[in-house]
Amino acid sequence: MSDVAPDLGRTASPTRRQHAQALLLAMACAVLFLRESLLPGTALVPHPPELFDVVMEEAIAAGTFDREDAFRGNVGMTDKYLQSLCWDRVMQDRFEDGEFPRWTRDIGGGAPFVPQMAQPFQPINLLLLLLPSVEWYGWWYFVHLTLFGWFAYRFLRRVGSAHGGALLALVAATLGMWTQCKLHHNVILTAALSLWPMLSAVHELVARGARSRGRRFAVGWLALWSGLSWSTGFVVIALQATYLTGAFALLCLWQAPAGDRLRRLFPVAAGFLLGGAMSLANMLPILLASAESARQGQFDAARLADLAAEGNQLLSAIWPSLLSWPADHFYPSIGGGTGFFTRVPLSQTVLLDDPFRADGTPFQNWVESSYAVGVIPLAAAASALCARRHRVQAWFFGLFAVCAFGMATATEPFFAVAQLLPGVTVGDVRRLLFLVAMPLVVLSGLGADAWLRDGFRAPGRAALAAVAVASIGGLAWLWTHSGDASFARGRAELFVRDADHPLVRQVGGDAAIAAKQFQAIAAPGELDVNYAALSGSFWTALLAAAGGLLALWRGGRWTLTALLSVTAAELVITGLGPVQTVDVERVTRVPALLRPVAEQHALDQPRPRIQRLVPPGSLANTALPGNVPGFLGFADAFAYNPLPKARFEAFFNSIEPGVSHSGAGVGAFEDPRSLSHPLCDLYGVRFILTRLEPPADAQLLDRTPAGTGGYRLFERPTAMPRATFVRGVDVLERRSDRLEALGARERDVRGRVVLEDSRAPTPEPAEGAEATVAVTLHDDERVEVRVTCSHDGYVRLADPYDAGWRATVDGEEAPIYIADHYLRAVYVGAGEHDVVFTYDQPRAVWPLRLSLFALLGVLAALVSGRRAR
Repeated sequence: MSDVAPDLGRTASPTRRQHAQALLLAMACAVLFLRESLLPGTALVPHPPELFDVVMEEAIAAGTFDREDAFRGNVGMTDKYLQSLCWDRVMQDRFEDGEFPRWTRDIGGGAPFVPQMAQPFQPINLLLLLLPSVEWYGWWYFVHLTLFGWFAYRFLRRVGSAHGGALLALVAATLGMWTQCKLHHNVILTAALSLWPMLSAVHELVARGARSRGRRFAVGWLALWSGLSWSTGFVVIALQATYLTGAFALLCLWQAPAGDRLRRLFPVAAGFLLGGAMSLANMLPILLASAESARQGQFDAARLADLAAEGNQLLSAIWPSLLSWPADHFYPSIGGGTGFFTRVPLSQTVLLDDPFRADGTPFQNWVESSYAVGVIPLAAAASALCARRHRVQAWFFGLFAVCAFGMATATEPFFAVAQLLPGVTVGDVRRLLFLVAMPLVVLSGLGADAWLRDGFRAPGRAALAAVAVASIGGLAWLWTHSGDASFARGRAELFVRDADHPLVRQVGGDAAIAAKQFQAIAAPGELDVNYAALSGSFWTALLAAAGGLLALWRGGRWTLTALLSVTAAELVITGLGPVQTVDVERVTRVPALLRPVAEQHALDQPRPRIQRLVPPGSLANTALPGNVPGFLGFADAFAYNPLPKARFEAFFNSIEPGVSHSGAGVGAFEDPRSLSHPLCDLYGVRFILTRLEPPADAQLLDRTPAGTGGYRLFERPTAMPRATFVRGVDVLERRSDRLEALGARERDVRGRVVLEDSRAPTPEPAEGAEATVAVTLHDDERVEVRVTCSHDGYVRLADPYDAGWRATVDGEEAPIYIADHYLRAVYVGAGEHDVVFTYDQPRAVWPLRLSLFALLGVLAALVSGRRAR
């Protein structure tokens, strides 16, 4: 058997000219997609900040609110505001100070810096030394899109595709819907970027085997990119990239000589192990935080199946906006207020068995469920499965995509298999569509190679013709149902067979009545938008299919140019919506309502905390989303965190049951009585944003500036200082006992502290005990407190406890006790003391050191391997 597997054989390596063409094409695609977001002074956002109530109310009061401007974008990408902005700003501040962030006080009062939304160990962060964090997103994405497409091209060339076929795969990878919809979670794309270099390294190590002169370099290359993927913090995608790379290694191994397989597999294992060691700086803190997180043990097969897409998701490969739109359309509320509804396409009511989850929210989400690569690449993928060239790898990637689609849609027996694979079902299983989109990219390149080199075009023409016919059928249906009444009636006729459908449940299944009912519940303009969106989807697919048919029918020197141009145009047009830009000042401007808080922040050390009070049943982000104040520099009790401490959620649930995000942090208060809870005093919640009338007994001071609209700012004068001295101790080792005691509204939090360590010293009662406490420094990873006390007791700091914190009293090590279930305290004797908290326990500092050691090994393999080549 040949040392190089026959079906994984080679073509000539790309020339420098071809590499340059591929790189320039990837850059051009990125510019087409990102457009104005690359200009200085602009911020790439999912939607304008005026969509948030506090900012909207201020704009309305000032007479500057522009509804058309505010209601654009995609609210499914709001995680950009909730997570990315704050994390990236904190990361930039720390890098400018020459530090790697380990703890931040800007997220929910304090949290380990182990987010999914930031990536402190990625080389791309060098951009933060050149651009403000709020402006770097466009260029961050430009770099990733360019590399993503170029690396995909290089892998296709490696496994046998010629230049033309690999270029089509490049366009599908760079502008595919999966790539475009990851604007909300940028680190997902960073984790995915490593897939192509990892696949290339495995091919070098296993398929080429002994003939490879760069095995040591390939080991280092595999370690580098697997380590970078796992260092993003987005474990789900890193895990999927690892699974696909491992499966590809087994395919290459199957075609290798039987007596040489173990020798070829060993360097692959070495590369993965070295990459895993390199990612310890990020992965160890994540694992430690996960063990204490509120998300621990939340696997629920039924819930995951509910989150999954339906089998009709196959249609999204042809019409990506059929079941969910790249750009959500915001309709004014029927009551005429300033609120809005976001409506998913009405196609969901027809094509999905249950388009709405139990809580009434839309079932589909373009951000999570998109995977289309374009009509022409999809036809090329079909051709790859029928062609003789590249047959083995085509069927490998095709079968892998089928299995991944079954898992992503909770289809048996694939979903049962997914539950056996570690990490696959830890979150939204729709993210497994990544393992559908990436094989489709490979198949598109292999199929286009068969078109261009072998003239094997019949399956491609048939697939394009089928898309054209289906799109014409869709347009014909629309033409016969033009106008609101006809369109609504047509919709009702399509689903009237389902007597249990929400829109016909009360009208006896009569199509005409259902149509009237449907029109009654539709928001103004909703039917027109749906009609236009469907028409646009069908027309785009039809024109792309027609362009592909013409290019394949005529052939000639312009065939490749036509295929690339039509595919790029289709994907850019279909994906219009995610790229929304605004002036940076609109994102960084402090709302007028928060200016009194800003003034107090400038005076107080540490900063006083703020919270919201919203009407019951409001959206989680009513008023102002969590972490947006953190981005602006405020201390916020509301927090959205990928790995929130279970103690954090339990502490706030003691104030108001259900205020937690059920594994994602803490939301806004809905019960006005929460404003007078003693734990709010203890935690230092000093300011409240609300448009409700607070209860009279809440003892609030109105601090609302003029011209802020319907929202008001109140100050809670009962809020306690961040550091206090207490002598009354209740030792409660059982979690339930602690939370019951803390939830009591009559609890004396000023004079008593709940501890859970039975070995903690208990001060003797004494009359006339006096103490003064002052926080003299409050930074992210260092807090200094000066205390003078007449008797012994505890210095309690109302900041979160974490095992990474260390404390000294007058320079001597002192144990930190968990206080009041979530906070931290240090025991001191009578006298004057300096208490210092530092975030530098071994578990906080050693992960980075271990990663640096592993990185040296990776660099050594790359340098020595490069010389050998």
